[in-house]
Amino acid sequence: MHLLPLSLLTALAFMVCSLLRHPRPSEAAPTLADAANHWAAPYISTMVDKGILTGYPDGTFRPDGYISREEFAAVLARAKGITKHAGKQHFSDVGPDRWSFAIVGAVVDAGIIHPEDYGNTFDPTSPITRAEIATMLVRAGGFENEIAKKTSLVSFSDPIPDWARGYITVALNHGLVTGYDDGTFRPGGKATRAEAGLR
Repeated sequence: MHLLPLSLLTALAFMVCSLLRHPRPSEAAPTLADAANHWAAPYISTMVDKGILTGYPDGTFRPDGYISREEFAAVLARAKGITKHAGKQHFSDVGPDRWSFAIVGAVVDAGIIHPEDYGNTFDPTSPITRAEIATMLVRAGGFENEIAKKTSLVSFSDPIPDWARGYITVALNHGLVTGYDDGTFRPGGKATRAEAGLR
């Protein structure tokens, strides 16, 4: 069962960034044939219509592919209208020659990605985890101050890392993420493009 997003930010975030992805997406109006019968088709279509996302040059959207860290950063930057980047290189593997340099830098400058969470490298092409998504959504939504005020932490049948528990709790409280029907959250799980903002 797939749950629908409960906020505009979530709706935008769950749409994986095929815009700005390498290889560069098509500028023509995409048909996105592979998403036409997908459970997330209405949301994909809405985000394409709004110019938030486009498909690939071959006319696909690839909704069941994994979303990478840099792609998710791009989704959040577009959803929040974040464009200001001071030009600083925050990670050794996201340099000025990388397509996501300004986007990742702007999202770091906006306080959504904290470099200390990753160390010297961001590993931008690695699939983002569900715990990272919850963390970034909480920061993007301006809810980080609620982590210290939480009265009870959410409980799942699978282990949640201590660093992520507060973020996941706040994200759940705001309807930004959900768990699975089997009682798990799967914090280390990879998110598909269609799933990124829904679980």
